[in-house]
Amino acid sequence: METNTENKMGTKPVWSLLLTMALPVILSTAAQSLYNIVDGIFVSMLGEDAMAAITFAGPCTKVLIALGTGIAVADRT
Repeated sequence: METNTENKMGTKPVWSLLLTMALPVILSTAAQSLYNIVDGIFVSMLGEDAMAAITFAGPCTKVLIALGTGIAVADRT
């Protein structure tokens, strides 16, 4: 098996790189946002304190997932 030592960041077109690196992050963040919306609907039935807790935790998890997915995708290319 041959290993490709060519630097893809310097040779591939920018739009191709942008799609391959940004699309997984976008899809992951969209899935997490949908999960948070559905979670908010069910948790809001428990009260204001529960809703405040997930409202605070939502952006924190989005940032961490986007960061982790971005690192994983960038490492793979």
